[in-house]
Amino acid sequence: MYKCLKLKRTSIISNSFIFYHKYYIFKLFTNSHIINKLNENKLNNIELAYICIACFFISIKTSNFLMQIEYILEIIEKNKILDISESNKLKIKEIVLNYETDILFSIGFDLEHNLPYNLIKILWGDLSNKIIEFINNNKNNKNINLNYLINNGDEASIMKTIKESIIEIITYSFLFPFFLYYNSSIIALSCLKIALNKFNIKINIIDIISNHKEMELISIDDIEVCSSLIDEVIISTNKKINNEPQINNINNINIQNLISINHNTEQNNEIKKKISDISISNDVFFSKNQK
Repeated sequence: MYKCLKLKRTSIISNSFIFYHKYYIFKLFTNSHIINKLNENKLNNIELAYICIACFFISIKTSNFLMQIEYILEIIEKNKILDISESNKLKIKEIVLNYETDILFSIGFDLEHNLPYNLIKILWGDLSNKIIEFINNNKNNKNINLNYLINNGDEASIMKTIKESIIEIITYSFLFPFFLYYNSSIIALSCLKIALNKFNIKINIIDIISNHKEMELISIDDIEVCSSLIDEVIISTNKKINNEPQINNINNINIQNLISINHNTEQNNEIKKKISDISISNDVFFSKNQK
């Protein structure tokens, strides 16, 4: 839907994932019948599709886009994402809007999220200087996976490639609810670390955040652990599913397969246990009563 609507604001897809995870986990903990529906027909789950549309529609609204549900359904029909005809369009609209209401009540109308992209924007000036400095000092290093750009001396293209990679990894990190435990700064720096490793650019994260007092309390240990988890849960898992060799990008991540993993009935109890073990310091997820 995001691609077909040609939207460029990454917060839309990230917020969609956040709404989805909060809703799914709430229903998991309350033993809702919806979980059973989501565990059926994993590869072609119509109920999952309706919930995803509802989450996406909520995210569109929170981003102040004026887009009616009818238009979204038309785009879905046009691009054959779902089998929508004139005869069932009204029924699908009703189901999606019902899910929208249920999602909003389930997440306590918590619609505001501080996303990791904002921190990358703040750091970008200092980060760019550090990257260019490293590249200039290591031009003969063939291990840097940007040699095709370095040889052309195109600094703008180098930085554009790296930035797009960071944003891509941040977006894919929302496939799993890391945001329930790690704040947006930790997630941003963790994804930054993965992107730099991808290109074999050796820059100390401490050097990047040292000029920003608001980040002086950030734990490097948390960044190490979080980056390892994102790599293991998202990037490496996808490679295992598709029997892919070790690669340096995640453009081919199969979102459907990864979502299906989280709907494995046998794993639901384990998911509950892991989430229960997480100490949530503030009300980023459930309200006090919902906890």
